[in-house]
Amino acid sequence: MGQIYENIPDYAKEEMKIVGVDEISADTMKNFKISSLLNRAVSYFTKGFSDLKSTFLILISFCAIEIFISAFSFDNDIKKAADFALKLVMAVFLLNTFMEFVSKAYEVIRDSIRFMYSFVPVFCGLTYAGGKITSANAFGGVMLMLCEITGRIMETVFLPFCTCFIAFSVSAAFASSELLVRVSKIISKVVTTLLIGVSGALAFFLSISNHMAEAADTAAIKTAGFLAGTFVPVIGSALKDAAGSFRGCMYIIQASLGSFAIIAGLVIFLPSITELFLYKLTLSLTSAVFSSSKQKEEAEILNSFKGAVNIILAALFFVLFIMVISTGIVIFSGYGG
Repeated sequence: MGQIYENIPDYAKEEMKIVGVDEISADTMKNFKISSLLNRAVSYFTKGFSDLKSTFLILISFCAIEIFISAFSFDNDIKKAADFALKLVMAVFLLNTFMEFVSKAYEVIRDSIRFMYSFVPVFCGLTYAGGKITSANAFGGVMLMLCEITGRIMETVFLPFCTCFIAFSVSAAFASSELLVRVSKIISKVVTTLLIGVSGALAFFLSISNHMAEAADTAAIKTAGFLAGTFVPVIGSALKDAAGSFRGCMYIIQASLGSFAIIAGLVIFLPSITELFLYKLTLSLTSAVFSSSKQKEEAEILNSFKGAVNIILAALFFVLFIMVISTGIVIFSGYGG
């Protein structure tokens, strides 16, 4: 259990102490209040608004400068050069901010997968000790496979794809090509829809496999209890009651550990997801301002970054699903025995 707690990143440990979860125990989970986590989410939004205020003001200043350039009758070549330079500076500024978010998202995903590698074996061991052998094997095999695949994809595909996508999207906006802009939007929608669709398919698969494993384990436990009570009437009945009590204790420990992992997953992901949502809101607002000022190319640059943010959010929600939903399915499927 101590190794699981040690694999939680330091920033998440501090947040978990704030919400009142500083150890893995049944008493801690019993006293945990969801309102404390909601209060932290509100504080994330408040801090995010404060941090992104300067970004919003800088982008609005770009719009004001563009309006100033358009309002005065400069030479046409000078106006084009100034307009291009302004768009280039704005794109560099946005790219610098965006890559910081990509780096944070990558670190969050890496930290969460490292945590899952320490959590899954212990959780499966408790499930196995509680008599749910099939459930433990099914959950452990699927989760470790998902962690391995997700980790490799994020290392080899996630960062390069985000970089290439934003380069393509910004180039399309600079070229004022409606076709290329449309293609970049389609890529963003396809990737986000694919991640959401895979998440839904995994939820269905985990639900079905867990239900079948639960049924097999319940049948095995009841059969063992029946045979023990039939062939060894007195001792068998006592052994059956003792085994039932032991499984109940194991389920309490398992549920406590699983609940701890769910809270840890939410705490690990919430700050990054909140920042990205607020960044997306900032891009949407400034894009609306540029569009209302008839600065279409600048608005498309902002929209291209917004599409890339959607991809990062979809990736974060996908990994969060692996941590939270899959563990919740096993815990809340009910104790059979």
